[in-house]
Amino acid sequence: MVIRMDPNTSKNLGGIGALLVAIGALPLIGVYSTLLILIGLVLFLIGMKGLAEYFSESRIFNRALWGILMPLVGVVVAIGILFTVALSALVALGLSGIDWTNYRAFEEAFSSIDWGAASNINIIMSFAGSALIAIVILVAAFIIGYYFLKGSFNTLAQKTGKGLFSTAGLLFFIGAILTFVAVGLILIWVGWVVATIAFLQLDLKALPPDATPKAVAPPPPPKAPI
Repeated sequence: MVIRMDPNTSKNLGGIGALLVAIGALPLIGVYSTLLILIGLVLFLIGMKGLAEYFSESRIFNRALWGILMPLVGVVVAIGILFTVALSALVALGLSGIDWTNYRAFEEAFSSIDWGAASNINIIMSFAGSALIAIVILVAAFIIGYYFLKGSFNTLAQKTGKGLFSTAGLLFFIGAILTFVAVGLILIWVGWVVATIAFLQLDLKALPPDATPKAVAPPPPPKAPI
């Protein structure tokens, strides 16, 4: 027998997860930001899984899963590219292999930089090109991911009758398109806040709305006596 999660537990996990993501995105949180966001995303996905089972609609969870994974992959790839660019820059500037905890060694290495070589247009264009590729990958991953998340929230809005889910999905998608500017990240943050409110306003019954008993056909009329 398959044991399903209580629907109100699912919606609470989704709401708490969305809230943790919103709190973790605040700059005041500091070193705990990434941890809060990751915990929030896990709770959010668990909640969406439960709601998908409650409504017998797999798209709610599947699209949410892709919506979370795509931006994470984009961030990892972009950081990897920028890290590689940074290492190349250190090599070009002659700062590779120094002890960064030794201020004297860093000061001596910095004073010996060949700024003429560092200002070579080819090197600059190479670094700028790599950084641009990282930004494009990041923005593309956010757009694709939040497009899936928008679809998940639209389906959830249809099933629950809560228009706030559609609003949150739209904010996510518009924010993803504008990721390269600050307003895009703000819209995504507002989207998570709206999603939190939508989850916490849900009041789900023990059975899904579609699980209504089917009408029983009336018995056939008795046959006429012969």
